[in-house]
Amino acid sequence: MRQRLGGVVLITLAAASSAMAADIGIATTAPPIPIYNWTGFYSGGNIGGGWSALDDTVVIPFAGGAFAAGTSFATNNLSGILGGVQGGFNWQFNSAWLVGLEGDYMWSDLAGSATSVSVPLPTVTTVENAKIIDMALATARLGYTMNNWLFYVKGGGAWGQGNATSGIFRNGTAIDGTSSSTSRTGWTIGAGIEWGFSGFFKNYSAKIEYNHIDFGTQSVSVYGSSGPIIGTFSTVNGRDTVDIVKAGVNYRFSIPGMP
Repeated sequence: MRQRLGGVVLITLAAASSAMAADIGIATTAPPIPIYNWTGFYSGGNIGGGWSALDDTVVIPFAGGAFAAGTSFATNNLSGILGGVQGGFNWQFNSAWLVGLEGDYMWSDLAGSATSVSVPLPTVTTVENAKIIDMALATARLGYTMNNWLFYVKGGGAWGQGNATSGIFRNGTAIDGTSSSTSRTGWTIGAGIEWGFSGFFKNYSAKIEYNHIDFGTQSVSVYGSSGPIIGTFSTVNGRDTVDIVKAGVNYRFSIPGMP
């Protein structure tokens, strides 16, 4: 009788232990963490700063031969702030990689001045003031994702507009003045890091990005606005490169069925 009662107790304890183990297993098993999906259209804004190197070379002589053809002016180093908007589309084709297209438009306040001294006539100087007004980029992106982190590179075409004025002085007295405006095309490459928010703000992401822009060398028509060369045109070859660092925020539009 005692042996039979002991067996019943052991069986009951074993069953209870199994039930408790099952309950503990269910309670301690965490739900799977959803994988962040970058696929979809997005748009946003950015703000940052940049610097530019503008090198000009005289094509025709002016200012009484003070700056002969082939003269290279002092490099005009521009700097300032910029800001704008961007938008595009990402397609995350597996758990790690994505491709995309993006367009950027930026208003620019990159400006600077440079002074050059004539070699044959040291008393003659020219002061150039230049400014980049705006820029636009159209690029393709390749990215590597780690859940809500995105590391990417980008490259494509670039467009920009700017203007410049030059004053020519002899012994500190203005003798000539010129002005010009330019529309430039070139190429750009860049890289960045983007981080996607979670919870209520899951459609938002923040990024930091670097871009290098090369507008190449372009012939610019320079208009004489004062002095002996008023009303005449000359030509200056200008090479312009721009570097930008900017931070931005994007809003990703949801696609039905996407996590």
